[in-house]
Amino acid sequence: MLHLDPSQKRNVLFTSARTVSEEIHCPCIAVILCTGDGAEIICGGRRISLGENDVLTVALRSGSVTGTGETVSVFLSPDAETPALPDLTVAIPEIIHCGEHRGIKQLAEAIPEAFYGDPAVRDAKLHALAGLLVIRLSEYADTTPDGSTVSACAVYIRSHIDQSLTPGEIAEKLNIPEKKLRSEFAAVYGCTPAEFQRRAKMNHAISLMKESPDMLIKEIAAAVGYRDELWFTKTFGKYTGVSPREYRKRLLLGENAPAQSYRDIYKKGFPVGNVTDGLCIEQKKDGDGTQ
Repeated sequence: MLHLDPSQKRNVLFTSARTVSEEIHCPCIAVILCTGDGAEIICGGRRISLGENDVLTVALRSGSVTGTGETVSVFLSPDAETPALPDLTVAIPEIIHCGEHRGIKQLAEAIPEAFYGDPAVRDAKLHALAGLLVIRLSEYADTTPDGSTVSACAVYIRSHIDQSLTPGEIAEKLNIPEKKLRSEFAAVYGCTPAEFQRRAKMNHAISLMKESPDMLIKEIAAAVGYRDELWFTKTFGKYTGVSPREYRKRLLLGENAPAQSYRDIYKKGFPVGNVTDGLCIEQKKDGDGTQ
């Protein structure tokens, strides 16, 4: 289980849209998506089997990564100037079963295209896509169909992000004992369901800032279940060290987030979550929003 901060900027070291065969010389995170019927990946002396649309996420220091089967691989390195924030980390299992969900697959396939694409917008696109990839991994991590109590709880919390739920309410909805819920949650995430809920709300608020730069802070607060904007601001400050307005300011300057909003790249923006729209950036190099 990896613990990653979705708000930390990450650089794309290299990427490949074919069978993975790479030599690693520095610490990085490898994200490998199986695009065929199946694949076998060998890294760190281990052989790992993947099914179609499975995603392998592992931390590597050095050595070789090889495999058989059709894959898309992305190797990410954290930006030293934007350290991780421990209170915002999310737990990502080694293998995520994406099934029919397209979010991660679209991002993984867009990164190689950006990596070998127009150098004028390459870095901006890669920062945006890499940041969103980590966010989507953290979101899909809890949809892996393993049937566990913790997974069901995490999915329920994320699907009701605009509500404030007590552990008792969650346990009742899932028809499980609250004591069991708390115990298993602490074993996997190292925190209580309430603490996880706060982290999920703050991560979603950051995601909204990236994807909808024109949203008001009070609208973001309401979207994550805070009726009181002041209380939201205090909670956000506790987890990030700055106010929502200051965070957004740094975000737009590319100082404190894994990706700038696409609004900074050209004038007429669109939802960043729709990755395919990001590809039209090549036709908007002049920045005036025309094609």
